[in-house]
Amino acid sequence: MDTWAFTRRCYPVKWSPPNAPAANYEPYLDWFHTYVVTQILETDRTGGAPAKQTDYTYLDGMGWTKSKDDEFTDAKHLTYGDRRGYGRVQVRSGVAPDKRTLKEYRYFRGIDGAAVKDHEGIAVTDREAFAGMAREEATYNWDGGKLETTTSHEPWRSAATATETRAEGLPTRYAYATAGKSEQTRTAVGTGWRGTRTERTFDALGQTLTEASLGDTAKTGDERCTTTTYARNPSLNILTTVSETKTVAGPAAPHRPSPGT
Repeated sequence: MDTWAFTRRCYPVKWSPPNAPAANYEPYLDWFHTYVVTQILETDRTGGAPAKQTDYTYLDGMGWTKSKDDEFTDAKHLTYGDRRGYGRVQVRSGVAPDKRTLKEYRYFRGIDGAAVKDHEGIAVTDREAFAGMAREEATYNWDGGKLETTTSHEPWRSAATATETRAEGLPTRYAYATAGKSEQTRTAVGTGWRGTRTERTFDALGQTLTEASLGDTAKTGDERCTTTTYARNPSLNILTTVSETKTVAGPAAPHRPSPGT
């Protein structure tokens, strides 16, 4: 895992200022600071309605990695200056003394090999290709109230579809197809939870082969499965045209595992 345990908002960069003396001048290490938005006010400039206030809270610290997309920096000068954002963000709307809404978002940050957990503590392995994807969305009945619903996501990544080998010791870059492998929603019911789940499989191009709606996960008999086949002509780059979509009652039929992870 190419990451850094440092979680603050300042970060190191090796750089050359504009007045650097000569072509062979060696960049030196310096520190910079990144900033986040903590509040947004939306003001009605014509109707006079009260301003809408949204506040953002960032939890668990900033993530940093070494950049793999920098084409202009020698490998020896790369630092942990590639900002990966926050894995958990709370969003509150409204103004006290009124009750405020609260949602919490958890994210994949593209930190390869990291474990990204949902509210239940279930971990999914992060990959670079998953950067910015949602791991979970959680809604509370109000700020300070109980958790009402959660929707957790597990993404899918194909085998590498392209590879770029770079000179000067820079890391190899890979391209992937990505999609949503599964979603699970939990809704608070009394003192317990009701869960629903959807699962998908994909071909090597990232096109959906099956989508299984498992209905209420606490019982059986309400499942539904949709299978899709494609009419492709690779020589003409026709790859996504659907030939047939079929939906049947019941769980998904056995199928070959999707390429990738």
